[in-house]
Amino acid sequence: GNAVLDEDVIREITDQATDVLREEPNIVKVTVPKGKTMTVVGDLHGQLEDLLHIFTLKGLPSDTNMFLFNGDFVDRGMQSCEVVL
Repeated sequence: GNAVLDEDVIREITDQATDVLREEPNIVKVTVPKGKTMTVVGDLHGQLEDLLHIFTLKGLPSDTNMFLFNGDFVDRGMQSCEVVL
C-alpha cells in the first residue's frame, strides 16, 4: 500500500536537511575507501521512478554502497517531495 508520512515528520526531515545543507560547502572532495563503491547520480528532476530504478540496478545506499547525488533533485518532476524525502 501507499504509506503517508505525517506532516510533522516531513517538516522535521526538511528542517534538519536545511540545517545540514546550509553548513555544507558547494564543492566537496570525496574519497571512496577500498572495498566500497560509490554511484554518482546526475539530475533526477523529481523523477521518483528514475531514483527507484537506480536503486534496483545498484542496490540501496549503505556504508559500503554509497551514492553521490549531483543536484537538481526536485525542480520539475511530479514526485519531487518523495525524491527529497
